[in-house]
Amino acid sequence: MTKKMKEAKYLEKITFWPLQIYGWLLLTVVAYLKVSTAYPPSFSVLLYAIMASMSGFILSSVLRTYYKKNQIIEKSFSEIIVVTIIGTFMFAMACAIFLVFIVPKFYVEFLIIHPFPLVVLNFTFIVLLWNALYFLMKYILLMIDSLQKQALITEQMKSEKLKTLRFQLKPHFLFNVLNSLHYLIKDYPDKARDMTMHLAKYFQHILSDEISETIPLKNEINLITEYFELQKIRFEEILHTSITCSEKLFTIEIPGMIIFPLIENAVKYGYSTHTGNYSIDLFVREEKKKLIIIVENEGKWVQEKDENKNDKFVEYKGGIGLQNIRKRLKLHYKDEWSLSHVEKDGKVIVSLILPLSWNQ
Repeated sequence: MTKKMKEAKYLEKITFWPLQIYGWLLLTVVAYLKVSTAYPPSFSVLLYAIMASMSGFILSSVLRTYYKKNQIIEKSFSEIIVVTIIGTFMFAMACAIFLVFIVPKFYVEFLIIHPFPLVVLNFTFIVLLWNALYFLMKYILLMIDSLQKQALITEQMKSEKLKTLRFQLKPHFLFNVLNSLHYLIKDYPDKARDMTMHLAKYFQHILSDEISETIPLKNEINLITEYFELQKIRFEEILHTSITCSEKLFTIEIPGMIIFPLIENAVKYGYSTHTGNYSIDLFVREEKKKLIIIVENEGKWVQEKDENKNDKFVEYKGGIGLQNIRKRLKLHYKDEWSLSHVEKDGKVIVSLILPLSWNQ
């Protein structure tokens, strides 16, 4: 039995039994007051009212067990009507027989006010009301269960789509690293060993995390740190990097590998568009209940053909990796995010703004 099914059964249990108990207790009070209009209030009158309610409580519990065992709620409307009519008649007859023919034998001095047919009629009304409330409650619980299942299916589909988009980034990264390693092994074996060590550390971070779409910011920072070390080996003294992030932000939850492609692009295009040494800086800060992520690299912005060169912030587009980022951001945050860039003073500045989500 799944957790959701257990929750549904528990919800039905805590809903039905309080209503069952309080409903028949209310009938006890009503029966006592009604009988007291013809007979002086006494313990016998109270006991009669209690017996009437107890008989109703026991028989309605039996009726509920029959409904549940035979899954009446799943039958057609006509079948439910037929079963309800038969159940109501048998219920009313059993209660009337008990109250009219059995109870007086225990209290000879106590006379029943109403004749047998009227008692049957009274209980028929009560049982019909009980059935109406029971099936109404069942339909409400089924509706809640259906909505929960639909929400669960939607969330699972979303999660699977997010995982697919996320894992599409990993082969792309691994290809680039292995390609660099290929050139180092022959001429620079020491650097190749260092790169292999950092690559192992990178995958240690990946594999140590449970499979989930969001991770603490600290994990992403650790991944980027290892990536920087890998690229420093590749580019020797040309590349300079820095990461500025307060430790108090480390527990913030972000989509896994959401900053990494921005860093990867900064390394790639910074190298191809800037001569000599170049730097890449990552800044992460909190501002107005938003997580501000800035990636700066020396070099030029590689414009798409349909874009105009200017210094204003424009939509940050790119290849498959960046397109996946945009899709994942939209799935995670809907429209509560922004990804933009500006080219200024010989630097490309990419800004990613996300809602804050703390890991408690």
